[in-house]
Amino acid sequence: DSITSIVFDPSGTLLYSGGRDRVINVWTLSDMKLKEEIKIMNTPIHALAVSPDGNTVAAGGRNGELVFYDIKSRQNTQVKGHSKTLHSVAFSPDGKYLLSTGEDGYIIKWNMSEKGKSTIIKDHSGTVNMVVFSHDGAMFASIGSEVIIRDTETNEKLQRIDLQFHGYSLAFEMKEKFISVSDGALIKRFPIILDLWKLDPLALIKEAEERSGKTLEGFRLVPKRIMEKSSD
Repeated sequence: DSITSIVFDPSGTLLYSGGRDRVINVWTLSDMKLKEEIKIMNTPIHALAVSPDGNTVAAGGRNGELVFYDIKSRQNTQVKGHSKTLHSVAFSPDGKYLLSTGEDGYIIKWNMSEKGKSTIIKDHSGTVNMVVFSHDGAMFASIGSEVIIRDTETNEKLQRIDLQFHGYSLAFEMKEKFISVSDGALIKRFPIILDLWKLDPLALIKEAEERSGKTLEGFRLVPKRIMEKSSD
């Protein structure tokens, strides 16, 4: 059966793989031999993640199936949240949270100290294909028909990037100044400008003119009340 997800453990000595056979295979990287088979899923596996301490595996499948597997105790916990196939799961760098996304368009943030406790975020226009944390864990980004960047602790939306295509994968660059996204064929790179809508638009235009040495024409800011009146 085909393999749909692979992930390294934090020690770099093990590789976890999952696929349509519903089995999580654990491989030793030194000799690429199968160490263990973990059979905890009822549906084909579409997403895998290993916690930063290497003690927990999260697996996502169809029909909203999401299972946490404790490697030491060999116990698993199934949680309910999504209604359709999961596409992505990701642990925060400190292991405090796990994010899950899928076809239902939701992002669910799970508190790992209380696996049944979660926060549901709905802001995408359709399927959410992937979610990732920034390297410092301060932000997370999700991708579908748009990219949305949020604050990890507050869930506040920091930036939205509307795409001209449907995105499937994304990654923060090391210094969190740019984010790269892909539609499966091309990769595009976007600057991260936090709280863009809070900035002074006139100041942004002035800075753009100074940097380019050109003058913007054919554009003006209209007070909201005038726009509302003219649309009647």
